[in-house]
Amino acid sequence: MGDCRMKRAFTLVELIIVVSILGIIAAIALPKFQTHTLEAKEAAAKDNLRILRQAVKLYAAQHNDVPPGYLGNSTTTQPKSAYLVAQLTMKTNIRGEYENADSADCIYGPYLPEIPENPLTGTSEVWTAKMDYPAPLYSPERGWFYCPPLLLVRNNVPGKDLDGVDYFQW
Repeated sequence: MGDCRMKRAFTLVELIIVVSILGIIAAIALPKFQTHTLEAKEAAAKDNLRILRQAVKLYAAQHNDVPPGYLGNSTTTQPKSAYLVAQLTMKTNIRGEYENADSADCIYGPYLPEIPENPLTGTSEVWTAKMDYPAPLYSPERGWFYCPPLLLVRNNVPGKDLDGVDYFQW
C-alpha cells in the first residue's frame, strides 16, 4: 500500500503574519541604529575639531601669534588652505616657511600627521576665509571652516546635530 502521509507546510496566512512581524521589528530597530551611527559621527567630528583647533593654537603660539595659513607669516596676504595644511603637517621655521625634510632652520611642528577628516562630510578639506562671515559659507567638498584672524575653526556642515545645535556653532 502507498504511503498516505500528508506533508505539512506553512500556509500563506502564516507566512504573511511572520513577514509582518519581521517588518514591525525592523521598523522599530532601524531608526535606533541610524541614530547611533549619527551619534558616533558627531562625536568623532567634535574630537577631530578639537584636535585641529589645538594644532592651530599651538602653531600660532610658536609663531609669534601668527596663525597658520599665511605665506611667510604675513597677515597682510590672503590666507590659503594649502598654506594651512602645509604649515600644520610639515616642519616650519619661525617665518612659517615649511619643508618636508629636516633642516636646522625648521624646528617647529609638524603639528598633525594630516588634517583630520570631518566624518559628517567625509573630507578633510578646509574652507579658509580672510575674515569671519556673519553666516557660514557651506561647501559640500570641504569639511572645515577656518578664519585665521580669529583662530576660528568650525564644522562646515549645514543643519543641526541631534541636540538641535547648528553644526557650524560647535
